[in-house]
Amino acid sequence: MKTDAMRFSDATSGPFRVNSLTITTDSDALSGAVRWDPLRSFWNAGMLAITLFVAPWQFTWSALAVFAVLLFATMCGGHSVGFHRRLIHRSFKCAKWVERLLVWSGTLVGMQGPFWVIHSHDLRDWAQRQSDCHPYLRHGGGLWKDAIWSLHCRLQLARPPQFDPGPGIADDRWYRWLQRTWM
Repeated sequence: MKTDAMRFSDATSGPFRVNSLTITTDSDALSGAVRWDPLRSFWNAGMLAITLFVAPWQFTWSALAVFAVLLFATMCGGHSVGFHRRLIHRSFKCAKWVERLLVWSGTLVGMQGPFWVIHSHDLRDWAQRQSDCHPYLRHGGGLWKDAIWSLHCRLQLARPPQFDPGPGIADDRWYRWLQRTWM
């Protein structure tokens, strides 16, 4: 009989299954390199630069209120409910148009498209259940290094698990379009 710790570390079955990854005996969560990702870097640096240089001259209290409402809607409804609860964990069912609206609003957060979000989440979950994993995946580089890595880099594992977002997502033309055009 498996212990709770064994069941928790088993990413291939049970309640802690990592949905989108196919784990093989060759999959390795430790060996790999952090590489600069120019597209991600320029996107994030550009958004920060626009905010720092344009926002002070455009500030109004009503603009701040609109920002707060949209931040709440995209982070809570889009990222947390649409991306995390619906796509990653598939923890609830809803009409397809509701799912798409939630996921689309999640892309407005600006992190990436739906496939990247699913892959990043499941890869981190799987890696953190191993006896050791790359510092990028365990957030072991310290606050500033982790922030730089998250905003400007990507991890290239030497032997990553295979990724498949699964039926209803991978084969959905709308999700493929959203992944290509999220920016």
